[in-house]
Amino acid sequence: MAESLFSRDGIELTAGDGRLYIAGAPDFDHAADLRNEGVEYLKTLEQGSRLTLDAEGVTNASSATLSVLLEWLRTANAASLEVAGVMLSPTLRGLATVTALDEVFDSV
Repeated sequence: MAESLFSRDGIELTAGDGRLYIAGAPDFDHAADLRNEGVEYLKTLEQGSRLTLDAEGVTNASSATLSVLLEWLRTANAASLEVAGVMLSPTLRGLATVTALDEVFDSV
């Protein structure tokens, strides 16, 4: 069952079933809260837990969202979690490609 970690301005961050899922159109105004909520959730997981970072529901291309995903990856690695993949929406995929971050997300 998914647990709501953040809900504001049409942006949802939920966690559960091996997935940290973000949806909506987050921007710089939301980045710190999303980062913090995701990091706090990741810290509750047991070492070796497997999860997917899922941003397929993100409807805008924001470098702030990519930054949040990168921080979640760093946190997961530091906590010895197994990230099964990073799922990007088409708009985020386009931005990640332009910034060459697609290689980082695809290497997970």
